[in-house]
Amino acid sequence: MPGMNSIKWFIQKNHRAIFYGGWLLINLLQAGMTELFDDEAYYWVYSHYLDWGYFDHPPMIALLIKAGYFLVRNELGVRLLTVILSTGTLLVIERLLPKKNDLLFYAIACSMAVLQIGGIMAVPDIPLLFFSALFFLQYRRFLHRMNSANATLLGLLMALMLYSKYHAVLVICFTFLPPTCTGNTGIFFPAFSFTSSNATLTGMMSSTPSSIFPNRFYLPDPSVAFCFSGVHFGTVQKIILKRHCALP
Repeated sequence: MPGMNSIKWFIQKNHRAIFYGGWLLINLLQAGMTELFDDEAYYWVYSHYLDWGYFDHPPMIALLIKAGYFLVRNELGVRLLTVILSTGTLLVIERLLPKKNDLLFYAIACSMAVLQIGGIMAVPDIPLLFFSALFFLQYRRFLHRMNSANATLLGLLMALMLYSKYHAVLVICFTFLPPTCTGNTGIFFPAFSFTSSNATLTGMMSSTPSSIFPNRFYLPDPSVAFCFSGVHFGTVQKIILKRHCALP
């Protein structure tokens, strides 16, 4: 049957685009049809008061929500960029795998509910996972070819991780400290130490503003319900916002 053979050939040739396109489309539909969770509304308020840092998180999630909500002014807009980043994270993770089995990877990804549910939420973990995946991809390139360009790009990714969530410091420390302390890098140790220090310095310098100004905005209880329209927050939120953000 020529028709069936053509469909089979098309799927075999374009299976990656079909999987990631379908994944993105389904997540966009979920993001647009699901009400915001309490934490997402909390971060949406962040996006109205952009700053270098907040009491409990760096500014990356506020920037993503701000940009998405500028394009689409509803729940989908709040989650738009995080949905794209979560799909991108899967793509980068697939590239990190040493042995490729596409069908097995697709099956594992589809069987993990946390990827589907968490992948639509506008929370700081999504950009942290995305930039962490890129960090490990670049780290592999860095180990293959240590030079200033790879070290600088690695440092910038470290900064983006730190701008996403402060927990990124754990990923960075447990990546660099073991080989630096033991010299077990499989490569010339002084070169690794120098270039990794260059990358670390770049990351620290790039993320300094977020470290210096972390305490601008804080809502003690984000679990209290928000009204997404932005007109009404509830009595408790109004009192807190007036006190900390100088709202009328």
